[in-house]
Amino acid sequence: MDIRQISYFVRVADLGSFSKAAVSLNVAQSAISRQIRKLEEELGVPLLYRNGRGVTLTHAGALVLEHGRSAVETLDLVTEQIALLRSAPGGSAVVGVPPTVGRLFSIPFSRRFQSLFPNVKLRIVESFTGNLVEWLFSGRIDVAVLYDDPTVQSAVFEPVVEEDLACIGPASMPPPLVNGCVSFADLCALPLILSGPPHGLRAYMENAAKKAGLQLAVSLEIDALHSMLEAVRAGMGYTVLPSMAIRRETEASCLRSWPIERPRLTRMLYVATARQRPRAVPTQQIARLVRAQILDLVPEAEWRLAQRPAAFLAGIGSRERDLLGADGPN
Repeated sequence: MDIRQISYFVRVADLGSFSKAAVSLNVAQSAISRQIRKLEEELGVPLLYRNGRGVTLTHAGALVLEHGRSAVETLDLVTEQIALLRSAPGGSAVVGVPPTVGRLFSIPFSRRFQSLFPNVKLRIVESFTGNLVEWLFSGRIDVAVLYDDPTVQSAVFEPVVEEDLACIGPASMPPPLVNGCVSFADLCALPLILSGPPHGLRAYMENAAKKAGLQLAVSLEIDALHSMLEAVRAGMGYTVLPSMAIRRETEASCLRSWPIERPRLTRMLYVATARQRPRAVPTQQIARLVRAQILDLVPEAEWRLAQRPAAFLAGIGSRERDLLGADGPN
């Protein structure tokens, strides 16, 4: 006994005719008759009374129909669910972002992702750029938002937006100011609270100081944004971050930000993907969603489009289905 025999029998019983079942199933009538005859031989009892007007069920046939219809319906349901799984992937996806970006990015991106991939478990990891680069290369994350472009062949880095950095300090302790701005030379002389050397912002600051013939007065290294801001709030020093990273603290009058001039400090935000790793959701689809969310935050974060804004917007589109179909699967 197999499911094809049961399926043919149920259709013949429901329609009351071999010829009607053959048309419905698009199968030769002789093939249906042969399969049902095999089923009757295996069970050792007749299932149908055949007559010139069609067929009627025997007592055994009614019993087989009762349970056989349930089996066929269950199989049809499983087939439909498998088709849904093929069209709506499951599994997991991991996106890494810097803590300063995560404050604005993580919640709206999570909602956006879950609406498009309800069967995919999303994980967002917040850490400094140095860690994110390492995790991207090792395969621990699928897509990373970075303040750095290592320019290596094992990953693709796309600039998306540019932001200004600001001097961050306690609201009651303004640094030396000229026209409301802090000069880079004065900034370097302040007691600074920064992340350790492996991370992007620290490397950026060290490089800027070296170019200006200056040296940073780093008084404390903290590799955690929350603790760094708490130390600044406690009056232990100043730090350098984009103004949007402390919006909550600014609104609560806990911290303030001051523009940096001579020179102005800016840095680029990249979306990075490792090359060609098979995932439940292709990484290029995830990257497009990440770019779209970053662009949605441009007014709030006071970012500037990095370059070729028309190309970015054309590639991303205004609707999520355009996002997912723009470049095809990874």
